[in-house]
Amino acid sequence: MIISIVIVIIHWEFSKENDQPNGSKWYEHVPERVVESDEGKLLWDFTIFETDHVIEYRLSDMVFLDKQQGKCHVIDIAVSGDAHIEENEKERLEKYQD
Repeated sequence: MIISIVIVIIHWEFSKENDQPNGSKWYEHVPERVVESDEGKLLWDFTIFETDHVIEYRLSDMVFLDKQQGKCHVIDIAVSGDAHIEENEKERLEKYQD
């Protein structure tokens, strides 16, 4: 549940910055699957099918395609207790290494 809230807030903030808000408060926001601006494109709940090689993990929380820098940023959120932070970070790095 907490992860969903964090994802919605990030999506809402991106939408606000690109003049495409969906609700005046984050808790009113209903994320659109694709939000695009001149700077980039934000994909939410989107499976990536086209890759150079087969990768196991193709569904992340969000993907940001940075048009200006020509980069793709995979956004995968984990909320855990302090004891598991390093473990979760390592897991995410290994999961999306490709």
